[in-house]
This record gives sequence, C-alpha cells and structure tokens, in this order.
Amino acid sequence: MIYNNVTDTLRQWSKEYARKALSMYDFQGGPSSLLYRVPYDLAFWLGTLTDRDFSDFASYCQAVRDLLPVPITPPLGHEPTKIEEYYIRQTEHAFLHELSRLNPDCPSPGTPYFRVLPDAEASFVKGKLAELWDCRENQYWYPLSAVSIPTDQLCYVSTSSLEGRLDELGALLLLPEKHAFCLGEGLFNLPNCVETGKLSDYRGSECFYAAKDYRWLIYFSHEDTVSFAGSIVPMIKDRFGEDST
Repeated sequence: MIYNNVTDTLRQWSKEYARKALSMYDFQGGPSSLLYRVPYDLAFWLGTLTDRDFSDFASYCQAVRDLLPVPITPPLGHEPTKIEEYYIRQTEHAFLHELSRLNPDCPSPGTPYFRVLPDAEASFVKGKLAELWDCRENQYWYPLSAVSIPTDQLCYVSTSSLEGRLDELGALLLLPEKHAFCLGEGLFNLPNCVETGKLSDYRGSECFYAAKDYRWLIYFSHEDTVSFAGSIVPMIKDRFGEDST
C-alpha cells in the first residue's frame, strides 16, 4: 500500500509547525532555531516515503518513526545541550502525536508532489545531466560560455525578472501536473536529489531544475541570474524576455 496522502499531510503539518515557530522567534538563532529547523528537515525526509509500497499501515507508521531523530541541517557540530535536546524532543513529540491522529484513509491535502530520489536513481540523474548539459557536482554551471550548447538553446534573465512569477514559470513547465528533478546547493549529495511538482522560492543558493526527459534545464544562481537551456528557451524569451548584459 502507498500512503502518499498521509505523507503529504505530515509534510504539511511539519511545514506549518516550522512557520509558526519562525513567526514566534523571527529567524533568531540559538537553541530556539531548532523549533523550526527540525520540522523543516522532517518535511524533507518524509519525501523518502513518497510512492514507497508498504505491507500495511503499521509498517508505514514504523517507517515514519524510523526517520527520527531527523538529521539537522546544518548539523549542530556538537552534542546537543540540554536545552537543544529539549527543543528537539518537543518537536518530535508533537510530530508523533500528529502521526497517531492520522488514519490510512485521511484525505490528501493536495500539496505538490515531492519525492527524495533513492541513491541509485539520483546517481543516474546526475550522470545524465553531466552527459547532456555538462552540469556537474561541486562546480558552478555557466551554460552561456559552453561551446557544446547551441546559442539558440540558451538564455538567461535576472532573478528579479522572476520575482513573484515562479507559479507562472511553473505553469510553462506544466507543473504540477508534470514533475521535474531538482538538485541544488547541498542537494548534490545523493540523498538530496528530489522529484518535485513545484518550483521553490529562490533563497540565494545554487539550484537546478531539469525535465524528467532532460530536454530542458534551469539554473538559479546566487549571482542574481537564472539560466535556461533546451526546449523551453523560446517560451522563456517570449514570456520573460532575455537579458543581454
């Protein structure tokens, strides 16, 4: 049995828990930051359960519990202090309480598709991107200077050109009905390659989106540019224009 409805409900709960903590602590650091860091990380790792087949709901619930303690990003770098341990356990307790309230037939919240790729699949995706677009891990991607990609298959715009228009861009990519691969800064680690039905808000980090058939690639750079390559270029130029500087 596949319980994406429950997984999506738990992911939505985790994000809402984190948002409430953020509104309370206003991005403060220190131990209290764990009240939003832990649930955000939980929301990510729940994606490892998307589309997984379980023998029954009890097996699924055990797999959810096995996600704890969730890896914290970035790592603490030390053994948790007593107050840090308290915040971690407080969040985990609230999460497990929410899990106990759910049943296998709970309605799906209708959130965008999100799946963390298994290592073998992630390795294959990375290999295809390197083969087709010379997009490799641990280095920036500068497609406009790549002689192997025809210039009519390349363009870029400033990040500000997409401000408030990510949903519009997603619609051009036929999201969320179709999905894309996403790899980003920190996401080139094998466990962190994902398949998603939504473009995430740009946060100033390196981030790639690729069609599942690899016909196009998008690169969000921290240098305030978004590069496009492949079959979507004509649509991008028509809808968003093209920077020439």
